[in-house]
Amino acid sequence: MGVKQGCPLSPLLFGIYIDDLEGEMMAAHAAEQEAAAQGEEATGALDLPLLQGKPVPGMSYADDLGQVSTSADGLRRQAALLFDYAKRWGLTINAKKTKVVVFGRSRSKAQESTVQLYFGEEEVEVVPEFTYLGILFKAGGNFSGAMDLRVSAAKRAGFGMQRRLKELRLESADIQFRMFDALVVPVLSYGMEIWAPSMLCKSAMTSPCERVQLAHLRRVMGLRKSTASRILLAEAGRLPLACSWIRRMTRFYNRLAAANADSLLGRAFATSLELARGDTQQPATSWAGEFAEALKRFGVEVNLEQPSSLCRHEVSVQCKQHYLEETRAVPGRKTAYYIRVVRGGLPDDEYKTPEYLIKAERRAQTRALCQLRTGSHWLREETGRWLKPVLEREKRLCPHCEKGERPVEVVEDLEHMLFICPRQAEIRERFPQLFTEAAERRDVCAFFQQSPMALAAFATACYKQHESWREEIRIGVG
Repeated sequence: MGVKQGCPLSPLLFGIYIDDLEGEMMAAHAAEQEAAAQGEEATGALDLPLLQGKPVPGMSYADDLGQVSTSADGLRRQAALLFDYAKRWGLTINAKKTKVVVFGRSRSKAQESTVQLYFGEEEVEVVPEFTYLGILFKAGGNFSGAMDLRVSAAKRAGFGMQRRLKELRLESADIQFRMFDALVVPVLSYGMEIWAPSMLCKSAMTSPCERVQLAHLRRVMGLRKSTASRILLAEAGRLPLACSWIRRMTRFYNRLAAANADSLLGRAFATSLELARGDTQQPATSWAGEFAEALKRFGVEVNLEQPSSLCRHEVSVQCKQHYLEETRAVPGRKTAYYIRVVRGGLPDDEYKTPEYLIKAERRAQTRALCQLRTGSHWLREETGRWLKPVLEREKRLCPHCEKGERPVEVVEDLEHMLFICPRQAEIRERFPQLFTEAAERRDVCAFFQQSPMALAAFATACYKQHESWREEIRIGVG
């Protein structure tokens, strides 16, 4: 007899069957402690780890069970109690799925080889890592593997999403962004309250998780890998994943701060705070310290001396403001040009998905406009970077003006193509509604604030003209 795969009755039945296991473990631990206090020899100590002077029970959730001990002998005794309990109630332990991990930064192979654990006649394997509730725990104590596991799962979810969208012929950037948020981000963010603080202490923009989002934006908008990350996010009207993660981490922190001091959660938080403040004899990195450092990088100060709940909305606003201020201060020429000229300084209220990405139903309608706006276009100003050796900017001349009836040496940049180059004169005549006062002032920002679909059609026409000119050259050379 049994239940079907995935049946919600399974964890309920499991919980009922092992409900008193923890009680037996804690009773055995208390008995040994009492014996030791009376001066008797302790022969069956479970060596449970302590938090704030109180023992930590095993980890039990749904049908996953984990036992923790500070010694190999203590773990063997816990395993013996578990084996006897299972035998008494007719339960079976799968030794092949059971693993042992020796945690510690200074552990050695010799130490691991001394840990021999058996269930019946089967030896349990000692491994360097294991997955518990979908989070990868490494013996060294870092969570880099947990992040990599999430990235792999998110990529699989992304491939499935793209396949389904292709079947449905849904190409709208807006739909692609929404589907990414609904199907990929939850997979990518699973358990991030635990493992994300250490990652955010290093770099939020270059993390493997953020690269998943950036790759999706490049694909949807048709941009090259060389396009700056901050330009990609600004053009899509999106913030780094770190900004939403910090809000979720803050909610988790508030839950910890409000936990009962005698509860396991409260004791774990108190110990984490002590480690972060250096109150212990062996100071070490802790979740609380990494959380405070991560928020500090986004301009939010956390008081670990007197921890209290944080306003999630205020933290979110501060994180966004800090990110935008950093973006506006980026020294790179392309990013600075995009922010200052194309986006008019990137005001807070304008940081959103542009209308042309929302209204267009086909990527082919928006790709050329997106390339022009972000600087990832076909003009000599950009393509001159690809040459070896790289062509100096002042030598990236417009091929049409350089060899026209009245040769003029001028750099083929965005403003030249939009407002000056005679090559696009015929196309400009087809879109008179775009070439009004903004065009006369050569105001790129105001120009791009006009009718989104007209701008998309104009950019597409310019790109097709460029491709036609390249084909003529190829045929002529051939």
